[in-house]
Parts: sequence; C-alpha cells; structure tokens
Amino acid sequence: MTQVETPETPLMQQYQALKNAYPHALLFFRLGDFYELFYDDARTASAELGLTLTARQSVPMCGVPHHSATNYIARLLAAGHKVAICEQVAPSGDSKKTKLFRREVVRLITPGTVVEDELLQPRNSRYLVALELDIVGWGLASFDVSTGDFLATQNLNDPDFYQLLSFVSKTGPAEILADARTMKEIQRRGLTFGAVPLTEFSRGDAAPPAWASQGVWQNHKLAMKTALKAAAYVRQTQPGLKEVFAPSYYEPANRLQLDESAIKTLELVTGPDGDDSKTLWGVLDLCRTSMGSRLLRRWILEPLTDLREIHSRQAFTAFLAEGRESREQLGEILSQVPDIERLLGRVINLSASPRDLGAVRKALSQLPRLKLLLSSAGFFECAPELASRLDAASHALNSLRAELERALADNPPARLSDGGVVRDGYSPELDELRLVRRDSQKLLTDIELREREKTGIATLKVGYNSVFGYFIEVSKAQSQRVPHYFVRKQTLVNAERYITEELKVLENKILGAEEKMSKLETHLFGGLREKVKASLGEIKVFASGAAELDVFYALSESAVRYEFSRPKVNSGGLLKVEEGRHPAVERFLPPGTFVPNDLELGGEGASVIILTGPNMSGKSVYLRQAAVTVILAQIGSFVPARAAEIGVVDRIMTRIGAQDRMSRGESTFMVEMRETSAIMRLATPRSLLLLDEVGRGTSTFDGISIAWAVVEHLYKPEGGPKVLFATHYFELTELAEKFSGVKNCNIAVKEWTNALGKTEVVFLHKIANGPADKSYGIHVAQLAGLPESAINRAREILHTLETKGNIKVAASDENQTPLFPLFSGHPVLDEVKQCDADNMTPLQALSALADWKRRLKD
Repeated sequence: MTQVETPETPLMQQYQALKNAYPHALLFFRLGDFYELFYDDARTASAELGLTLTARQSVPMCGVPHHSATNYIARLLAAGHKVAICEQVAPSGDSKKTKLFRREVVRLITPGTVVEDELLQPRNSRYLVALELDIVGWGLASFDVSTGDFLATQNLNDPDFYQLLSFVSKTGPAEILADARTMKEIQRRGLTFGAVPLTEFSRGDAAPPAWASQGVWQNHKLAMKTALKAAAYVRQTQPGLKEVFAPSYYEPANRLQLDESAIKTLELVTGPDGDDSKTLWGVLDLCRTSMGSRLLRRWILEPLTDLREIHSRQAFTAFLAEGRESREQLGEILSQVPDIERLLGRVINLSASPRDLGAVRKALSQLPRLKLLLSSAGFFECAPELASRLDAASHALNSLRAELERALADNPPARLSDGGVVRDGYSPELDELRLVRRDSQKLLTDIELREREKTGIATLKVGYNSVFGYFIEVSKAQSQRVPHYFVRKQTLVNAERYITEELKVLENKILGAEEKMSKLETHLFGGLREKVKASLGEIKVFASGAAELDVFYALSESAVRYEFSRPKVNSGGLLKVEEGRHPAVERFLPPGTFVPNDLELGGEGASVIILTGPNMSGKSVYLRQAAVTVILAQIGSFVPARAAEIGVVDRIMTRIGAQDRMSRGESTFMVEMRETSAIMRLATPRSLLLLDEVGRGTSTFDGISIAWAVVEHLYKPEGGPKVLFATHYFELTELAEKFSGVKNCNIAVKEWTNALGKTEVVFLHKIANGPADKSYGIHVAQLAGLPESAINRAREILHTLETKGNIKVAASDENQTPLFPLFSGHPVLDEVKQCDADNMTPLQALSALADWKRRLKD
C-alpha cells in the first residue's frame, strides 16, 4: 500500500483508524449520501468502476451514491475484491465540541460471504470453500452463507488431488480460504482453481462450538478444521453475528463420481462461454422457484448409485409426468413460494428486512395447501418421507405464520426506517401514537386555516423540514401583515418563516410521538425477527422440501415436454439405449432434425466401441449423449430415448477436447495424458469412459501406439469398464479382430458425384456397424474455407500417400516455400530401397532381414 500522510483532521484520523483494521478490503466510508474511498482504495475503485479520481488536500478520492452502491459493490466482488461497509451509526458522544459522527464497519463483504439479495444470482449457489492440505490428505468445507448449506469432508487417499479438483469443480466456489501452510502447498503442487480468489486466513485460538465435540467430527479432524475455519471467517466478516449454521459431514458414497474434466466437457451446468441455457441444467430447469433450480444443479452433479433411491425418485417423477392435474396443481402452489432459503442467512444474523419477513409469511401461507396436496393418495405413496418432514415442521410454522399475519403490514416497506412495518391493531401503544400523528395533521391544518382568517394572508401555509421543524411561511410581500405573536424562525429569499407558541407545543407533541413510534416499531420488529429465528430449523425443512418438490416438478415437466421415456435402471452391466438423443443439442436444432442413435455397451456384448468417422459428423455428441443419459437416469429422471436399460454406473470420466493449461505450465498433450492416466488408474468395471481422439497431440506413430495401448489396458475380457473411444486412427479398428469385446462403429456418410462432376458429401449423423472407410478431413477443410489451391494440393498428397509414393514439392512460379514439407518414409523401407542385394552374402542378407523384421515389430 502506498504510504501517504494523513491530513490532521478528526474525520481523516477516524478514517485511517478504520482502514488500519481492514487493510485488505476497499473501505466504503459513509459521508452523507455518499460512500467515499481514499488513497489506494480510491485508485483501485476508480480503475475498476470507471469513476473519476479527484483529490482534496492531496488525498486521492472517489465516491458512489449510497442508494446505488449495490451495483458498484457487485462489480468489485466480481473482480475478486473485498468491501468493508462503514456507516454513520450515531452522533459523536462529544457533540458539543464536534459534529463528527461515530462510524464503524458494519459489514465486510467478500466474494464468498454475500447474503444480500441484490448481489446474488437467484439460480446459482455462492459457496465459500475452506481448504486444508496435510501430509495425510486434505479437508474441505463448503458454506453457502445465504442459505446455510454447510458441508465438510476429507480424503486421505488422493495423492494427485484428483478428487479434490473434482469436488471444487462441482462446488464452483466464489472464494477459497487457506492458511499460510496450505497456501504454500498449493503453490508447490501447482494447484489452480481458475479465477476463484484465494484468501489467506487462519482461525486463531477461539473456543470451538458445541458441534465440534460430536463423534463424527472427532473422527474426521481435517474436515472439522476446515469447517471451523469457514465459520470463523463468516463471523469475522459479519460483526455482531453471534452464531452460524452447524455443518454436516459429507460422505460421497452412494454418489456417481464425476471428474473435473467430465463436468466441463459434458457441459452439465456451465457452457464454454459461461452461458448455462445450452447446458443440461439449462434444458431441465423448468423449476418454479430459485430454490428448486439450485437443488436441480446439485442433483445433476451428484447422481445416485443406490438403486432404491433411484427407483424412489423415478416413481415420483413418473407419477407427476402421468398425472397432468397433479403436476399443474403442484406447480401453481410452488410458483407462490418465494426464495425463503436465501433469507436464512439474513435471519440468523438478524439483518432480515421487513420484506424478508413478508416473504416468509407468503411462503408459509402455501403450507396448508402443500400439506393437503401431499396427503392425497398418489403423492403420499410416492413421497411419504417428504410429506412426513413437512408435517412435523408444520405446527411451529403455522404458529409463526399466524404471528406474522397478525403483526406485519400487508405491504411492508423495504427498510425498517421507512415506517409502517407493523399492522394496526397489533400493539395498542403503537396505535395510540399513530392516532396522535393522524390527529396532529388535522390540528396543523386547523392552525393554517385559522391564521389565514386572522391575518387575511391567503398564501400563508404551515410547513416542516428536518432542520427547522414546523413553521408558518409568509411571502416577503405579505410579511408586514404578520401579527406580533409570530416569532421569526428563518429568512428565505422570497419568504419569511415564523413560529407561534401554539405551533411549538404541537411540534413537541408530534416529534415526540414520531420518535417514540420509530423506537417502538423497531422493538416490535426485532421481536418478530427473533421469533422467525427461533423457527429457523423448521423454515429450513420447509425450504428444502419445497425445493425437492420443485425438482420433481421440473423433471416430470421435462419428461412430458421433451418426450422422454422412463429407463430401466438395474444392477446389471448393460448400457442399452434405443433412439437416444442429446437433450441440449436437440433443443437448439430445428424440430425433427436431430438424428437419434442406438447404443449397446457392456453386458454380454462389447464393452469397448471404437468409433471412427469424419469430423463434424457427430462423434462427440454421441459420446456426450451416452453420459448425459446415464446421469439423467441416475438422478431419477426420464431419459431422451425411446427406451433405455441402464446398469448403475459408479463413475463417468472423460477425455474430450483439448485446452492448454498455461497457468499450470501444461501443454495440450500433457493435459491429455494426465487425464488419460487418471482414467486408467481409477476406472472400475462399473465406470463409463469417454475418450475422444486420444494421442492426437503428438506424432502419428506415437499417437497410434498410445491409443492402442490405452484400449488394450481398459479392455478386460472378464468384464471391464464401458468404453466409447472415438478416433481418426483407422489402425485401431484392427483391435475388434483381436478382442471379442471390442466393436467397431462409424458415422454413416453419403457420397456422390453431382452433375458438374464434383464430389458431394453429406454426414448422416447415424451410427453404423463397422469401421469408417474414409476420414473426409479434406472435405471438412473445404467447408471451413481453405483456399481451393490448398484443397487440390491436399488431394494430390493424399493420393500419393495412399499409393505409397513419394511426395514431390509442387511447382511454384515464385520459388516459394512448398505448401507442405517433404514426408519421410519409414526408415526400414529406406534401408530396403538403398541396400545392394547383389553384393550381400547370404548370411548378411539373413541378418539384415532379421533386423528389419525385429524393428518393424517394435
């Protein structure tokens, strides 16, 4: 931080003291109607927000209006900054000597601790992650402060941190906490987490909360340390917070494992351009609440492996899909439920606004209807546990709803300071003060009319402002006509303002009532907040129940809208799909243009499919739709196919696409090999593996050799993982002749010669048995717009290579560098051509022949 001498003024000394307490945050210092930033904070904010940087007494400064600060704060958080909000909380205790307000930081907003609705995206969770790396393994806690979703886990058998990166990818944190030792370990290991800001934070020696003494945490110390770290950080960012939510230990058993690569390349919840509308989540998200959208995202990233749970979810989805009236009734109720899950964070820190409590009241008003619906035969049969949970919480919630309906105004204001929060009739004392205020308005009007009549000044009026209080205003032209009992209070350019004894008495009465009314309403609202907080557990049960019902609504609506079918999910090893489709790709194509395809893998048939075919023909879509079908089946959804039978899969791993990880110092080929290595190491007989063009990042011979070896390793005659292996290496199709469990498939292509004698090619996007006969790469290059001269030259070279001839450099008028370099033949072939057989002895010939044979085998 740049050292600048602070002007010796009380205000700047106050600022510097507060800034010293929050050196790593941008301090929004409240001055009147603005938040001001000074020194380096001003320079940073002006650059990030495009604000004008000014200076006063050589101090750099910039500011934003307090009423629109939220937009600016959101932009700073998105850039990874922390923001400390400093408010004017009260006049100085020594008000006779100085007019300086007492100020304090009321909130430290960091990317991972946001609870304010205006700073949150409704459909996305916002997680704070605490990380601990140890010689024995790692621990991780994820905490969505806005909803109270607080989990911790650990792994003692992940030396390459493969599972850690997968977990972080699923969570999608907004901020990661780590102590100094863990930060050094992250750097040493070369771990990166994209653009997520890393915050160095140590918990200190505070006494652990009661939950830390439970057996589950004593047996998982690394997980407990990260949970304590996350909780301590949240307390530090919210001064005055007395408690936070207790965490749950997360055990990833009974969940289908998705690696970091699979989550990204399958485009499950995030597209390559950050747009989620074209992802699986975007297509399925027909939820009526934001709570449901967030839960659906978690379900997609954590499919089930327990058959009983899968069948239970399927049954409920089927009930709603087949019962239009029940589905629509459920959707109508859920559409009336606000996002009360997001209010929980503000309830626990007692910052919930009147409108937040109004949202709780509105949500709870749907509880009787929801209970009645769930008690009907079909619903209760499909979701008895969910119905029981809501029923157990309903007694406390009904009492809370009755209290909120009795106490809270019909349309509560956004801020408590606006008044009118408490309903008339709830508090006799408040009603009496309000009556005084209403009567005083009539008395003020009476005074105005009476004084007009007495003085004969028709323009006389009674007014009020916050500085001078109540007054009688008379224009300058009429000021000579005022009576003697008018006492001058303020002089304006065109008018004079006066006070009378009668008006002064009434002013004291009115202002006293206003102050008492404000204090009483604040007290009453604080009591309502405490009552809501006391029912926090029951509200959380209701919110989670509503979210779960909403996910089932979305899955059933998707099944009907997109013509999905119910899959047969069992414990077998077969993956069979008839006329399968990719839901996201199909949705954004013209109706009826997507070509469905069959898939049969595992069981008694082939466990490995070698898929060959041209670029742009649909190989990658075919691979992805296989994985998406499995994921949908194992979250309890219907699937985009005419029929499907799916043996439970325990892990989906992918090697699709190529992206250099420059930040990790890894090339495309190194990334490819690392991902392939993890697949070969972690795959089980129940895994589904998708590999697209393995080996393409190196020389042809090396690539073919690696791809061949990978397939051989993954193929297990006694039953190995299910493998879809897309490649342009036609040599790999020979594996189907060597292994009975390897099958060749290709993407069908139609080729013909048009009337002009030009070859035309159409990709049919249909899977056919057997290997492809051509790659059609030159045709794709032509479609991409390569010059015709280059296309013709490529065809010449291809013909030469296919006929085993030597490539000659094309003639050039300009003597320029050839379009393609000379291709070298195989070294053994070169030696055969160059050998002088006539002058070799029989022993030399046999020796040379044995050497060539050995080298060709190698």
